[in-house]
Amino acid sequence: MDELAALFAAARDQDVPVPDRRALDLRPGSTAEKVARLAATGLRPGQIAEQLTISKGNVTYHLHRLGLKVGRGYIGRRAICELLGRGGLRVSELCDLKIGDVRLHAAEGGRFDR
Repeated sequence: MDELAALFAAARDQDVPVPDRRALDLRPGSTAEKVARLAATGLRPGQIAEQLTISKGNVTYHLHRLGLKVGRGYIGRRAICELLGRGGLRVSELCDLKIGDVRLHAAEGGRFDR
């Protein structure tokens, strides 16, 4: 169990953190605030630019100025390790899962429908 806990901690440390916009001092309604709000939802810079109808360069400028590293790296190492370690899945079974196969909020508990 200690090795599994260490694996989860290492995976968490390697994941790119989602920014906490509450920690940033931003003027409500400003472009920087909108960019930070959308970045906190996990959107990539191109997706943020599309939603705000501004250039990707403008989004990148605000992210850099705010010190946010969004869309760089991989998010999900811990989730993958948790599924493999706690759920007992084989790697091939995890790779074969589709989003529609996962039920997290079912009344009888989370499960995989395959």
